[in-house]
Amino acid sequence: MRSQRSYAHAATALRSATASRIASTLGVAHSADREALVRAIEARGLPPSRYETLLWGPPPTSEADLVRLANDLDTLEKEIRHD
Repeated sequence: MRSQRSYAHAATALRSATASRIASTLGVAHSADREALVRAIEARGLPPSRYETLLWGPPPTSEADLVRLANDLDTLEKEIRHD
């Protein structure tokens, strides 16, 4: 996972898994489109600036960026679940 493409692939997997778990938490079908998930997240009071880049932003360009993304996605998920 040292190449740019590996970072992008890993980020896609992390983002997809997080979005799926968030959708489940919010009662949104896994097959729902992005807009349905956005509406559910915003109904929880989170502004787009809090989640858009994390879930759908550009891929990380380094291992440190990938680790930061993973940690930030975890924090977002906990925030939505109110952990």
